Amino acid sequence: MAYDYKSKDGHCESNNAEWIHHWNKIGDEMERNKRQWIMDLRSQGVKASHPDDGWVDRNENTVFFSYPQFNDYPQVGDTIALGWDWKWRLVKVVAIVPCYFGTDIKYAFEPIIEPEKEKKKRWWEWLFYGL
Repeated sequence: MAYDYKSKDGHCESNNAEWIHHWNKIGDEMERNKRQWIMDLRSQGVKASHPDDGWVDRNENTVFFSYPQFNDYPQVGDTIALGWDWKWRLVKVVAIVPCYFGTDIKYAFEPIIEPEKEKKKRWWEWLFYGL
């Protein structure tokens, strides 16, 4: 079936022009949010960002940049954001590990504990674990 309208990203087709307009508006807003988030991260010294998905090994604390949102080539000691513009965590690069026959690398990391997150303990955590 042929449709009259197609979204800018090519993922949606419809005979309803209003629906396609709405789809495009949401996509534009998401892209603006992502660009602003990346600008904010870079201004804070973050060197790269990657979705916190299957390319992040949470047991080994490594990430392979399959499709980074941005990549300014972090080095040991640099910060990487893992996640998306609506929810992410910051990690510190502790090693750069060769992988895939030495043609690629993974970043080994350790979590960065953010001070405001540290303070938000539940009452029972204070009781059992102290300050």
